[in-house]
Amino acid sequence: MDVVSPLVNLLTTIVNYIFPRVDNVVNLDQSIHSLEGALVELTEARDDLKKQVDRAELLGLTCTNQVKGWLERVESVETEVRSITQDVENGRSNGCCGKNYCSRYKLSGKVLQILSAINDLKGKAILDVKDRKSTRLNSSH
Repeated sequence: MDVVSPLVNLLTTIVNYIFPRVDNVVNLDQSIHSLEGALVELTEARDDLKKQVDRAELLGLTCTNQVKGWLERVESVETEVRSITQDVENGRSNGCCGKNYCSRYKLSGKVLQILSAINDLKGKAILDVKDRKSTRLNSSH
């Protein structure tokens, strides 16, 4: 009976499960830096969209609920990112963020989740404004 093969398979499965999680914790600072960069890109898209909405409203057009919802989601993500960066800075000054693996693990998961949400929002930055004559203005970012 071959005992080594199942043990190797089990060990491989365990390593494949644990390694990405440990890697996320080890690279938390890099992930936070990526998160901040992605937020900058998102806020630039938001600012461009707001300018287009303002121009369209001057022409008598109105903003769709989809655009309003997108802007609200961007604001919500901005708040979350600011909260995370503030927590990280507070943790570093208290000396606990670097030492507590569990808190770093939870934070790394939250950072990756928000980074995914930011990328999703960046992909959905669309302006669709309608006037009373149902004329549509479309612009993708």
